[in-house]
Parts: sequence; structure tokens; C-alpha cells
Amino acid sequence: MVVAVFTIIIAIVIAVKVINDVGSGEADLPENIVPSKETLIDNLENAGYTIENHSVMSPNDSDIAGTRIVAKNKDSYIDICYGLNNENADEVFAIYEAEYGDTDYYILAQNGYYVYCVSDKKTFRKSGFSSKANIGIQYIRE
Repeated sequence: MVVAVFTIIIAIVIAVKVINDVGSGEADLPENIVPSKETLIDNLENAGYTIENHSVMSPNDSDIAGTRIVAKNKDSYIDICYGLNNENADEVFAIYEAEYGDTDYYILAQNGYYVYCVSDKKTFRKSGFSSKANIGIQYIRE
């Protein structure tokens, strides 16, 4: 009897833990979806992409602090900005919309404090993104 009650209590605790983990949405947080700078660079260098690393968003348009990484391999690319805050993420996304709006991209997004444009699904996967989930603005061209 004691073992049965103990087993039921353990099952309830596990069920509550699973419900809390799923309900918390932590898996869908931008920092759990967007690869770290280091992971992105390692993944894409290993896949043959050339990497450009800038300490500001764009020397021509703005002096927004952050890190902008542009990786290219033939026609494939990712252009991503890290280290933004809410206000300058909005500004960077507007710059990306103007810069990439007429191009043939796969995904253009502002996901939390990250802004990125990716040319194709293969580059998106190779970069290390865990999903297309987004907290913000996102345009996807399938």
C-alpha cells in the first residue's frame, strides 16, 4: 500500500514537472532558438562559409552597438545581429527590411533582441537554429 501511494505521488510530481516545462514556453525563447555567435560561426565555417564579423550594425547607416555576422557561401547567406536591445532591435529590423525586402530570402525576422535574414532552409539549419518559433516579427518565404 505504501509503495503504491509513493508511486502515485512520484507520478504526480513528474506530471506536474512536465506540464510546467511545456507550459513555461522556455523552449520557444529566442535565446533557445537562435544559435550563439560561437556556434553559428563554428557551424558555418565548417560548412565552407566565409564569415564577416562587425562590431557595429552597419558603418554606413548607423552606429548601433552590437555584433553583426554575415556568412556567405556562393548564393547562400545569413546576416544576423546579436547584442541588441528592444529599441535598437526595432531600428535594425527596419534597416534589414529595406536592405533585404526585394531579395529572395527564406526568412527575415526580429526574434526578441536578434535580427536576421537567411537565404535558404539549408543555411538556416546549418547555422544551428533549433526552430522557426519567433517572439517578434517574421517573414517566411517557403
